[in-house]
Amino acid sequence: MTLKIWSMSKETLVHNLQAHNKEIYTIKWSPTGPGTTNPNATLLLASASFDSIVRLWDVERGVSQNILVKHSEPVYSVAFSPDSRLLATGSFDKTIYIWDIAVNNFKSYLIFMML
Repeated sequence: MTLKIWSMSKETLVHNLQAHNKEIYTIKWSPTGPGTTNPNATLLLASASFDSIVRLWDVERGVSQNILVKHSEPVYSVAFSPDSRLLATGSFDKTIYIWDIAVNNFKSYLIFMML
């Protein structure tokens, strides 16, 4: 599946990212840029998919920066911490992983059970 990044001001396609093997469920922009607590950080885009993988994209360069593989079922939720250092991912496998994206490693996880 493909992610397309468009320039709103120029109305042109900037990047055509070959992202995932299955449908993309959700995307989330990192909280960077003017007016944030980390205005000089690299702008990242997280994409989560039915292929159980989360990818982090360097939007300026149009390349996959990290591939986060830990879930065993489709990933339906991603959220950056306010400083963009951590990423939470939630999956149909009933787990939430907290990733330290600077070192491409998970820090902790939670498992949810239906009662």
